[in-house]
Amino acid sequence: MIVVSAPGLELQDLLLAAEKELQGAGYMLARRYEETSWSEIFAVAGSGGLLGGRSLFVVENASRLGPFPEGFLPWLEGEAAEAAVVLAYEGNHRKHLSKEVLKRAHLYELQAVPRWGKARLDWIAAQAKNLGVRLDGEAISLLSEYFEEPKELKSELEKLALASEDGKISAALVRELSVSSGGRKLVKFLDALCEGKIPEALEAMVNLREETDVLPVIAGLHRRFRLAAYVSCLPPGAHEAFLEALKARGYQARMAKAAAKRYPKAAIWRFLTGIIGLSYREKVGEGSGWVQLEELAIELLGSRAF
Repeated sequence: MIVVSAPGLELQDLLLAAEKELQGAGYMLARRYEETSWSEIFAVAGSGGLLGGRSLFVVENASRLGPFPEGFLPWLEGEAAEAAVVLAYEGNHRKHLSKEVLKRAHLYELQAVPRWGKARLDWIAAQAKNLGVRLDGEAISLLSEYFEEPKELKSELEKLALASEDGKISAALVRELSVSSGGRKLVKFLDALCEGKIPEALEAMVNLREETDVLPVIAGLHRRFRLAAYVSCLPPGAHEAFLEALKARGYQARMAKAAAKRYPKAAIWRFLTGIIGLSYREKVGEGSGWVQLEELAIELLGSRAF
């Protein structure tokens, strides 16, 4: 038995990879289920394929099966089994499968991608390495900021890898190929806000409001000002060591230091906690969206140290 577990759109990619691997091992797809039961699965799989040989059965909504019946445990065979049953779980498969079942199953599980900090940058660098290319520090920071979803990040890295020369991806190449019109406007707003450029920040914010949902903007602001808030608590002589310890590279570090220099510490922390609260309220349907974000940004700009 093979368990495939991943969130949302990632599930189909992982399921396809598992199926290809099994077909490469000699299994032929015998049946694909959307609705079935444990008893039917084991009855059909136990009877062998219609044409003989190794058969593959895929259950696409395995969570609908409910908990695995312990009475079927003896039926679970190892890699030599003539029938392979693939169970696809979009949610938490551990709700339905006991530890004993998982000991006997082969698991394809998508690990969560870090959302911020060194771990996220390291993950992006590792994906690039798997493709045989190397990103410079600023390119990693830009990709982390531009793309939230793992699937989007991987797709962009594949595109950049094809366009790169000598296996190197620079920040300039990322800006040229990966940033849409909306992305450029978001970066312009983030940069202007970090640097305290009032006219540019206000103009970029108005342009963003016309064509962009507020949540991606909040996510970008959080990544920028979380780091700036930490820097603001340290003496200037400690900034470089702190940023190096967090592996904040090039562009990301420069913007954090610019914001910490431009705004009072209390204003940065007030802005950061404000956007965190706004993010929560938006996700539970109680936020005021752009109205409150504009208020927070204007309050921050008003605190700027001239």
